Amino acid sequence: TGLYEMFLRQNFVEAIAPDDLRVALAWTERELGCRDSISPFSRLADEIRARAFGFLHLPQVASALAGSTWRWLISDGIYPSRHDKFKDRLAAEPERRRELVLLIVATTAAGENLSFHLCHGQLISIDDFSWLLERHRSTDSPGLRPVWLDLIRRTFDPRDARRTELLSEASRTDRALATEFRWFLDPSSPEAREWKERQGEWGRSIPARPTPPPLDPPPAQRVLSSLERIEAGDVKWFVGLSRDL
Repeated sequence: TGLYEMFLRQNFVEAIAPDDLRVALAWTERELGCRDSISPFSRLADEIRARAFGFLHLPQVASALAGSTWRWLISDGIYPSRHDKFKDRLAAEPERRRELVLLIVATTAAGENLSFHLCHGQLISIDDFSWLLERHRSTDSPGLRPVWLDLIRRTFDPRDARRTELLSEASRTDRALATEFRWFLDPSSPEAREWKERQGEWGRSIPARPTPPPLDPPPAQRVLSSLERIEAGDVKWFVGLSRDL
């Protein structure tokens, strides 16, 4: 109702104590997929996630937010929403966002399409490329290395000079990285030739844009005709002249 919604807007989330955020995050999980994006409850859940993000330094909040964020990602997080306070905080605080990513990866490494959801849910950005390279290099967990490698693959762009430089440097001491990106690092390799062939096939698969037939009569003749009619006193041809110009 309108009165209940008004109550929820009266600094309700700001009044939630840090010790109560685990309970609040559990509520947001129960709301996933149950409301449309314009619902006041969707806004409330978004604001709870945003508030919990500010208390990521508290272990009990950190673990609850990591699990809650992952379930939000696979349910609603990759879709547009009118309520983006949580995403705004993620974008504004990259160091804290990376801490959250570490928690999610550590607890959900086997999650289906983990790297896809992290990228499309705005938990990972192209500005994280150097950080991702370092995470891949420094991790001791065989189960986590594929996750970091897939995130590197998704954020790499061969057209970006800075990222290509970082990749080339990191691959000198990272054999797995050098193998994965051999198609780029070694232009004479079979992987590079295969990549070029795939790119060519993809380009050929795009239908050519049809060339529109020439205007009849040509534009110059249309403008001249409109001017002659206007000079003869037929002012309605101003509309046609504006269109042709």
